[in-house]
Amino acid sequence: MAFSRVGGAVEDLFGVRPDDVYRAPGVLFSRFPRQSLKDVQADERRHAAGLSLWQGVYVMRHPERGTRSLLIRARPSAADGRAVVWRGLAEDVTCVTAWQRRRHAQAERLRKVLDATRDHPWELDLTGATEVTGGTASCPLYTLDSWRALIHPDDAGRVMPEMLGQLMRDGRCRVEFRRALSDGGWTWVVVRGRVTLREKGRPARAMGLRTDIAAWPIHQLSVVRNEGMLQAMFDHAPIGMARNALDGTFLDVNRTFQAMTGYSREDLLKLSYWDLTPTTYAASEANQLEAIDTDQCYGPYVKEFIHAGGRRIPVRLNGVLVTPDQGQPYIWSMIEDLSGREERVGRDEGAFDPITGLPSRRHFGLRLETAIEDAKRDGLALAVITVDLDRFAPINAAFGHKAGDLVLQEVSQRLSALTEGSGTLARTGGDEFSIILPGLADHDELSRLGSRIVLDMARPFPVEGRDLRLGASLGIACFPADGGDAATLSLRSDLALSLAKSAGGGTFRFFIPSLSRRAGHLMEIETALHRAVAQDELEIHYQPKIDLKTRQVRGFEGLMRWRMPDGHLAMPDFFIPVAETSHLIHALGDFALHRVCRDIVDLRAKGLISGRLSVNVSAHQFSDGSLPERIRDILAVSGASAEDLEVELTESTIMADTSRAIDALRRIRALGVAVSVDDFGTGHSSLAYLRRLPVTGVKIDRSFLEGLRPNTSEARIAEAIVRLGRELALEVTAEGVETEAQEALLRTIGCDVAQGYLYTRALAMPDLLHWLADYGAQHSVPDGGPAD
Repeated sequence: MAFSRVGGAVEDLFGVRPDDVYRAPGVLFSRFPRQSLKDVQADERRHAAGLSLWQGVYVMRHPERGTRSLLIRARPSAADGRAVVWRGLAEDVTCVTAWQRRRHAQAERLRKVLDATRDHPWELDLTGATEVTGGTASCPLYTLDSWRALIHPDDAGRVMPEMLGQLMRDGRCRVEFRRALSDGGWTWVVVRGRVTLREKGRPARAMGLRTDIAAWPIHQLSVVRNEGMLQAMFDHAPIGMARNALDGTFLDVNRTFQAMTGYSREDLLKLSYWDLTPTTYAASEANQLEAIDTDQCYGPYVKEFIHAGGRRIPVRLNGVLVTPDQGQPYIWSMIEDLSGREERVGRDEGAFDPITGLPSRRHFGLRLETAIEDAKRDGLALAVITVDLDRFAPINAAFGHKAGDLVLQEVSQRLSALTEGSGTLARTGGDEFSIILPGLADHDELSRLGSRIVLDMARPFPVEGRDLRLGASLGIACFPADGGDAATLSLRSDLALSLAKSAGGGTFRFFIPSLSRRAGHLMEIETALHRAVAQDELEIHYQPKIDLKTRQVRGFEGLMRWRMPDGHLAMPDFFIPVAETSHLIHALGDFALHRVCRDIVDLRAKGLISGRLSVNVSAHQFSDGSLPERIRDILAVSGASAEDLEVELTESTIMADTSRAIDALRRIRALGVAVSVDDFGTGHSSLAYLRRLPVTGVKIDRSFLEGLRPNTSEARIAEAIVRLGRELALEVTAEGVETEAQEALLRTIGCDVAQGYLYTRALAMPDLLHWLADYGAQHSVPDGGPAD
């Protein structure tokens, strides 16, 4: 077989370059094990003979990723009556097939368990359509009517009303009644279930189990006869055991639990579960209580207890809710002491985050290693999701660490609810959380989960009477497709996260192989950028702002450029994103302020100042809370006049936390520095807040100018911004003006100032001086002070 055309993806799929495939076609077939290759060849011959669609999944071995599942889809056609030409595609479906095997195995295990018990599943459509029961060998399928017909006549009038009433009112149900047997007799059964689907806030579907309880009284007598034996097992069990009332009060404890905690039985019966629990576990405890409420059980759950001596001991708990026929319900817990397993969990507090109660980065790494070992053993996949909060740092700076801790606890609760307690959730950094999801690597399912997390993190976080908006970015990597060990998988999840952050945040991205190459490229840029800061390779170029009425120069916007050693001039889009992720942005921001202030002094000395010089401030600079003081200090050192300086902030930067932004802007304005809102009109709720902002100007975003023509929506938006600016006494500047038609329309609607390529690109200071001389000769720009 020869290949006439091979797609570029063959290198990623097979680990072979296209050129090698053309030279030696057999290299592709060498990737298939012997039996799999026989299957491929047999299927190819069979479909070629019948000229039928070939579609099959085959095992192959990738040189780096190991065993994979390959889907081949191809259609044959006859060429000149002699040869068969195949056109098709191949796709790596490892994650899909592993997920299907897992789901099938789970379904088969569940079927066997149900067949071995007296429990039979049921599902009820609460909109009144149908009900399906059964699905096991011992319980066939029924329609709603046939199921009702099996209820004892004396019970028939109450069963369905009780079930429906409890489900609609409480979201769960428990009803006992008599049901017909196949031999004509009757048996007692209990139906238990809960609502599993809601539509428009109303219960729409419920599921549960029907259990034969006719044998229960005999079982209960057996328990009573062996109560002494049961108590002996409780007392002498090698693991801790405890019975607690629903309020946490200890009702009984065994000897192992007493030794574990350092308390006597008498002391423990005076305490509650909460007396032994550190307050930092409040968020994760809430999840366990919810599990008890919905599933009548909780755990396994790793946490810490406070020993009588004051130290903390790591434990693993499982528990069930017991509802006796007589007496009050209680929780029966089994507690395993993990103190002797320091190599896997650790006794120190470093194994758990003290704020959220979640596993720490170190503990997360151990759990990921274990999860990968389990996945390899079972032939399953797993996913790792890294969640980074987009705007968390300003909260600690503005409101203190207490407020930040409250936000982190709320984040952990939301993430735990979204992942439904499956897998492992950990806090792996200051504003970073990580999730392990065993058995899940389907991109569609992960995309749905990623979207839910992004949307939920975008909801307001109530902090000290304020609703703060954070947002989150996610990176997702899958085992085994993206890495075969914990370190590689974590790294590639982080690389996917960096891709989401570079896309503007508030989104998620999957790892792709090109990210590894991109990460290396970004590291090279970061290294070179450090050198650029040290060796003064950065420059500020200035673009003039033109008064649309007088055509005089009203000021200049300072824009950063990077003059690289080869003479190439790099634009901000090339290096600013790297600076933001590597924390160089503060050094670049200080450089821009210093250079602009120095140029203000030089231009003032030459009598060439024409309006203010503006400098852009990044969200990172603005978020740390010290910007007003930095501006004050730089003005003092440079000797520049505050009245000659303007700072520009994007609308989204201000809107991230308006209360804090207003305070910072007032402090900047108190210095005498002007403030302009950049990219105005591209954010949300800006018109409602603009009246409150202590700013002196707004800039119409260039995106509105691209389609700026009479009677267009862009023209109406621009006119509305100009009208609002006039009402609030703000100077309105249009950026990105490239044509005389745009200039004329802006002048007609009353815009104050324009800048763009129609006048000139941003210029280095020597070129700017020449441009000023030429422009001044044409338009009689006066020397002297600001043209305010």
